[in-house]
Amino acid sequence: MIDEFTYPTAESKLITFQIGAICVSWSQIDSCLGIILGHYMKVEAAHTDVATSIIDLPRKCELIKALAFLAEDRKTYLKLERALNFLDNALRPVRNRYVHDSYSFFTGDHIRTIMKAQVINTKSFTKELVTRQKHPVTASELAAFNKDLDVLAHFLAGQYIRLIVDPSIAEENAMSALHNVLEDACDELSALIKRYSSKTKAS
Repeated sequence: MIDEFTYPTAESKLITFQIGAICVSWSQIDSCLGIILGHYMKVEAAHTDVATSIIDLPRKCELIKALAFLAEDRKTYLKLERALNFLDNALRPVRNRYVHDSYSFFTGDHIRTIMKAQVINTKSFTKELVTRQKHPVTASELAAFNKDLDVLAHFLAGQYIRLIVDPSIAEENAMSALHNVLEDACDELSALIKRYSSKTKAS
């Protein structure tokens, strides 16, 4: 039982919690993509479930982009395209590393080990085979990534609400409030994408 497990340190317990939170956030994002895809496909929920159960996240993104291109105006499509590209190209690799890497807490340190075989150039201009790359990891680092996932999740949830709301029967003040929420979510996502872009250029 997880509640009977003795964590080596308080930090290791927080790290474990944050890894679990990443898994939960990612499943919600994946589920939201499936719902959005089903809306664009104009099929019943059961048909959507059949399709999305055998389609991985990158292919869901590609399908949504293709169908949105046919259904949306240019401005809306470009916002959605940018969000999905960011999810697939920037967030997904980070999520995969956090979820699939090996963690070690029992030496008193908090280490994340990337298990990947690659030949690298060394400082002495020779080549060397590396199979493990060790990095320190903190709960705050993982919590920050969870916040990034939340930003993307809020944007996608807003887009789904936009898709299912009928402006012809919705109250004007409700539509105005929805517009403001969507704009705020888009601005927040833009800032996040810019931050990741700056981080990539710096590295």
